[in-house]
Amino acid sequence: MSAVYAKQMGIPIRKLICASNHNHIVVDVTTEEYDLRNRLLVASDSPAMDILKSSHLERFLFDTLNGDGRLVRDLFFKVPGTLLERIQHNVLVGWCFNAECLVAIHDVHLSIGYILDMHTAVTKVVSDRLHGQTCPVVISSTVHHGKFAPAVLQALQLQGSAGTPLDQPVSVH
Repeated sequence: MSAVYAKQMGIPIRKLICASNHNHIVVDVTTEEYDLRNRLLVASDSPAMDILKSSHLERFLFDTLNGDGRLVRDLFFKVPGTLLERIQHNVLVGWCFNAECLVAIHDVHLSIGYILDMHTAVTKVVSDRLHGQTCPVVISSTVHHGKFAPAVLQALQLQGSAGTPLDQPVSVH
């Protein structure tokens, strides 16, 4: 939401990019349907994105609707045409698979030495796909890569210390 507010304050942002993993709940709202009744949740290496109801999306819709929460309160709804047009005018959306995130983590680390977290990797993959290289893209990373150690180590083709499972604490002296 900070990018939405920055754009409203006049920062020259052409489009916002909203990225999701393979559960693609945030993508569905731009296709007119936001129906959660029969959705299946598929686990990934980015568990905070493994959701069926997005509070970030709901805050965005609430703001886009000028504070009208009636539509947002429902678990499913058809996005009205005028709201859909406003969303599509300001936001590009996309989703990617877990494997694509692992490749992005690996490639970014090889290229510039930075270790992406899984959430930022989702954004990187989707933004690379959507923005068309026509302008600079700013990606705000808000999670430390250590939160996703098993996936990040897999992406970087590294392993934990011999005999120490990655999900167990390691004593440092």
